[in-house]
Amino acid sequence: MEDWTQFDNMLDEETMNKVNELDAGRREIPPGKYEVVPEQIELSKSKKGNPMLVARLRIVHGELNKSIIFVNQVMTTSFQIHKAKELIKGLNPSSPVKFESYSQWAIYLMGVAEEVCCKGSYVLEYGEEPNKNDPENPYKTYKFESGPYQLPDTYEPPKVKSDNWKEQ
Repeated sequence: MEDWTQFDNMLDEETMNKVNELDAGRREIPPGKYEVVPEQIELSKSKKGNPMLVARLRIVHGELNKSIIFVNQVMTTSFQIHKAKELIKGLNPSSPVKFESYSQWAIYLMGVAEEVCCKGSYVLEYGEEPNKNDPENPYKTYKFESGPYQLPDTYEPPKVKSDNWKEQ
């Protein structure tokens, strides 16, 4: 295990108070229809090292405005790959979505991200399905119903992090 004690002196009381304040203000997003802007779409790895579709969808209207719906769809079984394809197909129903390999999918998702991220809003049906193996943790479901629409005037794209953050 890594030795993380070298970073402990970076945490001061003000930082910890802000963390606790942010934790207290975090809201669970209930199932429903939301107008969202895709801000991130990519192939990544899960904690276990498995291929995973990752997407960040920002809500742009209503009480939950500026909240984020995170999509983390592991892609190791045929059903999981199918679910990921269905999600992406909802962003551009007229374009064929092919999955031939993980390397091809990663390149394909870069193109999708360039085409849709921060460029329009979509109506997303965000829901839950029962998880028979873990009833306390239902599966999240995501289905784009329509879009893209013009970005709302109030939408602020995410700030891009500098590569220099690692050096600080």
